[in-house]
Amino acid sequence: MAQFRLIPYMVRLKKLDNNNHVDNLSNIDGSNTNFLDLLESYLREIDRARVLRDRMKTIFINRIERNNNDLYGLAEGGEYGISASFTNVETLEITPQARRPHHSEGYPFLFYIRIPENTDKGFIILQQYRTYGIKTNLQHIINERIRPLGLELSLGHLISRDLMDQIENSSIMHLRMIRYDIPRDRAERVHEGEPQEIIEEHVFRAKRNKEIALTQRLRDVLFSERETRYYEVLGERYDEIKICIDRGRDTKTLTFGDSQKCLESMPLNTPSDGGFPEYSLLLREARDYLRHLELSFRGVEHVRPD
Repeated sequence: MAQFRLIPYMVRLKKLDNNNHVDNLSNIDGSNTNFLDLLESYLREIDRARVLRDRMKTIFINRIERNNNDLYGLAEGGEYGISASFTNVETLEITPQARRPHHSEGYPFLFYIRIPENTDKGFIILQQYRTYGIKTNLQHIINERIRPLGLELSLGHLISRDLMDQIENSSIMHLRMIRYDIPRDRAERVHEGEPQEIIEEHVFRAKRNKEIALTQRLRDVLFSERETRYYEVLGERYDEIKICIDRGRDTKTLTFGDSQKCLESMPLNTPSDGGFPEYSLLLREARDYLRHLELSFRGVEHVRPD
């Protein structure tokens, strides 16, 4: 897995009173309030660390810029709550308790938002370092501001056309639907220990010389743009769905779920000095990536030339 990557999401606003999406992000309230203008104003206010105590994390906007329908910059994020000693890997010298429980990291992450005029959706590209990122915290602080307006930000997973083509043009050998949080009464039927000690899998495997043809209902579940924590199939909720495909010379497993193994993403080269990628490089990569995304994704009708 690449240490650094850019991960895109679909941006939409949901109305809390009826769960419908706002149909024009350039006019979210009928009074010509532009969501990107509102977002820029709010993010510029976060010029010092916001402490999210219920999450034991911090976030603040280190840099923010605007160019027409694009809003981008750097957000620093980290977590606190535990002490640790540091080891110098070159000298093996240990600095005891160098990190204190009230210390939080300041990892810099790029965010790049593009919302075309008079559309119901846009893109946000977020930088990730290993498993660290700012998606949850950024979404949290934005929703704090817009929920009083009766709105909620939705960041939907993106499934690329390339990934869909892999499924369309390959033979599906088997499906595995996995649940990690098993109800106690269900787990007790097969296990005498605690429910969290086991996982549940539902497997469909093609017979010899046959293949599985995905139903439209399952396609709708997997390729939906909406944000979801689970997948509902056969009246049950599953955390992950794995699809094993035969590509002729090899097989590949595509994973849909919290692992993010199946999300559209762009890997980045790791800087030789051990730091984070430079801001100018991140901007260039994000803009190139957006051109690709706007041309590749279904349901995106607005393509803005540079």
